[in-house]
Amino acid sequence: MPLTIGVVGPSGSGKTALATALCARFEASGLSSIVISADWFYRAPAPVEISTYSQVHGTEVMKRTISALRAGGDVPAALAALPVADLAALLETQLSVEAATYNWDDPDALDNASLCHTLVTLQAGEAVVVAEFNFVTRQRDLIRSCPPADVVIVEGLFLFCDACGVEPSLDYKLFVDVSESTTWARKLARDAAAERGGHSAAYLRKQFEQAWRMNLRHIAPTKAHPGVRVVTNDAEADWEALVTEVFREVLAMLERRH
Repeated sequence: MPLTIGVVGPSGSGKTALATALCARFEASGLSSIVISADWFYRAPAPVEISTYSQVHGTEVMKRTISALRAGGDVPAALAALPVADLAALLETQLSVEAATYNWDDPDALDNASLCHTLVTLQAGEAVVVAEFNFVTRQRDLIRSCPPADVVIVEGLFLFCDACGVEPSLDYKLFVDVSESTTWARKLARDAAAERGGHSAAYLRKQFEQAWRMNLRHIAPTKAHPGVRVVTNDAEADWEALVTEVFREVLAMLERRH
């Protein structure tokens, strides 16, 4: 059974970078390792027909379509395959995504059941195929194959939250803490890139303010959970020392296990 590491922290804290660096260290030491990102398991806010309709017609047409549907009007041909009763609500959800008011930073925004299934499968020593969320299309339209490994590192916002259900299966729990200002700077640099949608600073700022509120509500309290190791990642100069320290601790756990 692999040793499983959980890495949690607010958006921009360095979870992915730390998980990737640890994975490389384990591989270099002769241990197979894999990183699982909870971000792969975001639910698509709306079906692809809705997002396509939004891209083709724009916000104003979307609003008029919602009004027409609520008044009992005809369903646009492009949306005919979707349940009529849900159409207006789905269009409104898509508008909230475009306006940066959709709440990506709630545990229920993720398919936690699929995340748990993926982790349980890997812990059983079996490979698993994941339908991965695409931040450009906002659909689960990417396919990723995950082979079994000696060390499984799972990183994400809500891994220690009860709604996720992953925490009890983790052998080593790490919380990467960071200040609000550092988080914003890193999120701006990351999410303005094309692979994250290429959003404007104004859009990202609105999204970040909501994300930080959700961090204080859902994520920050979990660093007080029993057995959680808390590290701070505000200073870039401390990065290598942080990676080395965590790597040595986990390696010692592996040696004790064997």
